[in-house]
Amino acid sequence: MYTVSLERLQHRLNALSRITDPHLPYTRRAFTGRYLEGRAWLEGEFRAAGLETHTDAGGNLVGRLEGKNARALVLGSHTDTVNSGGRFDGTLGVLSALEVAQTLTENGVKLQHSLEVVDFLSEEPSEYGGLSCVGSRAWTGTLNESMLALENADGERLEQAMKRMGADLERVRQGPLRRSDDLAAYLELHIEQGPALEQAGIPIGAVTGIAGIERWKLRVIGQADHAGTTPMSLRKDALLGASRLVLELNARARATPNLVATIGVFTLSPGAANVVPERVNLLSDTRSIDAVALERFNLDFLEWAKDFLEQAGLRFEFERVSRSAPTVCDPRVLEAIRAGAKKRGHAWLELPSGAGHDGAHMASLCPVGMIFVPSVRGRSHTPEEFTLERDILAGTEVLLETVLELDRILY
Repeated sequence: MYTVSLERLQHRLNALSRITDPHLPYTRRAFTGRYLEGRAWLEGEFRAAGLETHTDAGGNLVGRLEGKNARALVLGSHTDTVNSGGRFDGTLGVLSALEVAQTLTENGVKLQHSLEVVDFLSEEPSEYGGLSCVGSRAWTGTLNESMLALENADGERLEQAMKRMGADLERVRQGPLRRSDDLAAYLELHIEQGPALEQAGIPIGAVTGIAGIERWKLRVIGQADHAGTTPMSLRKDALLGASRLVLELNARARATPNLVATIGVFTLSPGAANVVPERVNLLSDTRSIDAVALERFNLDFLEWAKDFLEQAGLRFEFERVSRSAPTVCDPRVLEAIRAGAKKRGHAWLELPSGAGHDGAHMASLCPVGMIFVPSVRGRSHTPEEFTLERDILAGTEVLLETVLELDRILY
């Protein structure tokens, strides 16, 4: 069996973690200067490991090892983070994939398939309407005009931000950047971001599926009035209506099996102590492994919200920002992960992913699978996010064995 270098992988994890916003730990927001600095460092590491490297038309950094045929096994994840996110989310997936590619090269292994390592652009929700998985959407041809027109707080459109990352928007608009017939499979190592593996004392998660995600932009519109002179009975307070929406969404999600819902963005205007709030903007995030339940939940909630707010004398506007369907991981990839874990002597647990990943979009192009490793105390999207060295090593070993198995069984 081939030996991966935990020392080299940890060195890279530490090096990339130091490329961060100076005011926020472990922060590389997509489309920022700090993100580009991390990309430049990563491109150098790709080339040092012997990968042919380029930034593609979707703004994704891709490194490639040519195999005996052109169809590619694709490994990777993302290196952008949420604010004060952590050292491992996404980053471990990219750097463990790089370690696998370098280990194969150092041992003179030439696969039947070509091998690609990809750092997808902006997997995390961006400042552009909360849109996520920008790079993988470009690969699959689902990055539409309304998404490209989304703006950040400074009025910059997503398409302009992508150009700054090296993307070719003319090519993106032509449709999918990749074709099913040039991809053999997509495989991603990721931290679990939850407590199941740690609680079970098991180092490897074989992911069975990825939850579908719907994000909705909600607006509650009332009337701004003087807070001291307007009687309570005559107020059209948008904040009161929006607060009821938050509580109702939470209550409905708690009562719905296998579904979670969150209001992650909540802003009001005019935002003065002596003015009744006129407008509240919210962004909802709803997830489920059941596609029918996910759609029905949101439609029912929006219908209720519209009726409730109208009765309260408030206006309600809403639009869907993004939707990804639940994804079932390919049984052949799942079996290869189990075989890889068995070969390395690691126990595994089959479990779904409640978090979204680029693999959910890649599933429209090729077979998809994911390997999870434990998160200490289940923490993620926080500076306290941590995964033990022994679990990093186990996950990277299984990633390597899974690549070798897929190379053998896929044609």
